[in-house]
Amino acid sequence: MGYKLAIDFGTTNSVIARWNGEDEEATIINADKISTALEDLPPVVPSLLYVKDGKNNTVVCGQAVRDQELDTMRDNRLFRNFKRGIVATPAPEPRMIDDTEWADRDAGRNFVRTLIEAIPYQHEDIDQLVLTAPVASFEGYLAWLNEVLDDIALDKIRVVDESTAAALGYAVTKPGAVVLVFDFGGGTLDLSLVQLPEERDKTGGFLKRLRKGKANQHSARVIAKAGRIIGGSDIDQWILAEMLKRTGLKSTDLSADYATLLTRCEQAKILLSNEDSADIAFEADGKQHKITLTREELETLLEENGFFTALRRVVDKVMHVARQRGIFKEDIHYVLMVGGTSLMPSVQATLGKYFTDMAVRADKPFTAVAEGALQVAAGYG
Repeated sequence: MGYKLAIDFGTTNSVIARWNGEDEEATIINADKISTALEDLPPVVPSLLYVKDGKNNTVVCGQAVRDQELDTMRDNRLFRNFKRGIVATPAPEPRMIDDTEWADRDAGRNFVRTLIEAIPYQHEDIDQLVLTAPVASFEGYLAWLNEVLDDIALDKIRVVDESTAAALGYAVTKPGAVVLVFDFGGGTLDLSLVQLPEERDKTGGFLKRLRKGKANQHSARVIAKAGRIIGGSDIDQWILAEMLKRTGLKSTDLSADYATLLTRCEQAKILLSNEDSADIAFEADGKQHKITLTREELETLLEENGFFTALRRVVDKVMHVARQRGIFKEDIHYVLMVGGTSLMPSVQATLGKYFTDMAVRADKPFTAVAEGALQVAAGYG
């Protein structure tokens, strides 16, 4: 009996998971050198790629980019948020790196192949590999995947849309259920109001067959979709600006300490999801600084930067389109939270005011998509 595996290639973080047949549950794989190991959080692979040699296709991926501090280099070799560019129309302009063109599709191909290489099993021992695809660009993404996967037999590769996978990961198995998938990561806010497939046997499909048939029969139906380029990385920058304001410093005073302070700001943001206050200690211009930021101060900072206004407008847009198509708030069965920024208490409180009579699920923001994809492989679709 071979292994059943899943890869969730995310905009900010990616996840590799294996189905544990004995316990009938998913196990998140800690991939050597490319996974981030944080206390109380599952191991994820940062969706980062740095091109060391453009001509010879030499790249560094995941946590290794951060460990080698390649994400602080002042050049054009770092790719982040490149998943969005893979199916974007028009596609972002490629970059010239070592006299070679590098587009987001090239970065994505190298990154996904690195994830596959990080799987600690031989390809012949893999029974199924489930990949996830954006629901709004399902068929275009399938075409790209077809170009990427050349080492594993296509009859072993199954594809499921991310919204259906998130629903299964959160144990929503009702055929035809209407769910709002709230994906709020480091760079973007994406809301997808979808109706799950009516028939369980049509949940996902094998890549070889999907490319020949009608792929949309095997994915959730998009009722409404809206997004905004705003996320956790913006919050980190706002906190950093607040630290400069309180210390009377300018960004030019930080010099090489800039990246360190930005990391401290990100850590404080994460800590404030569970604590009332967080200390930010850093060095700048030869002096040591330590500033305490409270959760209330962070929420004021978010309000001043239009964060909650942007959040409410995206939700309003989705619900407006839904009403035009005959779907109302009371028709939505679940609100499913995906992405690290969705963990923030103020984000959940804002959503709670909109959706008071339904289940808002936020206990698997990093792993729901990968775990749901594995359930498809295990026959629980």
